[in-house]
Amino acid sequence: MDARGLHELRDGVIGLRSVLVWSFLIANDREVVAIDTGFGPQGRWVKQWFKRTGRSPRDLKAILLTHGHIDHIGCAAELQRWSKAPIFLHPADHDLAKGTYSGPWPSKFLANVERSSRLLWWTRRFQVTHEVADGDRLPFCGGIDVIHLPGHTPGQVGYRWNSEKILFPADAILSIAGRAAFPKSKFNIDDTLARTSVLRLAPMEIDWVFPCHQTTPRHNLMTDIRRYAQTRAQAEAMRELAESEQQVVPDNGS
Repeated sequence: MDARGLHELRDGVIGLRSVLVWSFLIANDREVVAIDTGFGPQGRWVKQWFKRTGRSPRDLKAILLTHGHIDHIGCAAELQRWSKAPIFLHPADHDLAKGTYSGPWPSKFLANVERSSRLLWWTRRFQVTHEVADGDRLPFCGGIDVIHLPGHTPGQVGYRWNSEKILFPADAILSIAGRAAFPKSKFNIDDTLARTSVLRLAPMEIDWVFPCHQTTPRHNLMTDIRRYAQTRAQAEAMRELAESEQQVVPDNGS
């Protein structure tokens, strides 16, 4: 662990950990991609890592934002000005990222945290240069797939680094005590949708998962996600069976 919050999590994956949230850099010999930017000091840590490894700011080829919450986009403007890198974001989260979101908040607590944090950290607006959509394949670091995972926010996406089979699921899944967990409902704009959209991850080939809010995973969190999907499928099958057994055949007088 680096004193500045930098962690080399595995070959090509650098984690930047603040008190509240992780952001990530993925890198190969030719280019670097940021997965979220964090907030507060995390932008400075990115620059320190580039200097320490002898890379140029122009080696940052893209800033991929998972969603519009302040703890994920707080340093986006700073890093965009520094590197000139394009910023990618799902269009459903544009207003949230700009601080102009007028839709329903899941709790007053989250609304107040978002507003106060923007003032506390002097968050500046940035230019979204590319919109992402479910199924997009981005041409960085050998290919990065976009997976729309709405619920926590309308436009939340996960990013799958294809060559390494690594998933960055944003806040669709957390790691609590080393196991997969959902955010509390007060943090999800649509909690039911949040618990449904994650099901689409189950059949995907993924060797490791790096959530943005985590303790160190003890195993591949896909094991927990697939177990959850199986439990949901079994519960749905039981519900359908119960409904079919409750159907009454009309008496035809015979």
